[in-house]
Amino acid sequence: RVRAIGGGRTPQDQLRHLYALAEFDDADLIDRTIELAMSDHVKTQNAPFLLRGCIANRHHGRRAWAEIRERWAEANQRFPRNTIVRMVDTVTELNTPDDVAQAQAFFGKNPIPQAAKTLEQVLERQVVNAALRTRQEGPLSAALTA
Repeated sequence: RVRAIGGGRTPQDQLRHLYALAEFDDADLIDRTIELAMSDHVKTQNAPFLLRGCIANRHHGRRAWAEIRERWAEANQRFPRNTIVRMVDTVTELNTPDDVAQAQAFFGKNPIPQAAKTLEQVLERQVVNAALRTRQEGPLSAALTA
């Protein structure tokens, strides 16, 4: 399956090529990557980590997270239970107050019972990251433009 996507002589190369798909700056390519991850073309053991990378995408992480939320039931049915919390642990990089409120509300309605403590830690890290951004965004921006 993966060989058809990115090639590579070794399994490590294949995964490197696969996970690189989450790095696109183009929104349409991120959408296609998400679609690919939710298809039979990517092993279910690897797809959550590809989606994790999409959430961490600097330009389109929020877009990816919105799509994954829309397909939450499908992801939970499709992927191994122990990978679900790992799939979303990069929400910590979505670090505005709105991002925090959205994640808190989503996981309030969609808990991950098999990884409740880990999810709690992920959400706590997101809160810490958002607080840091709120405190330092202005001063850092001013320092960089001075």
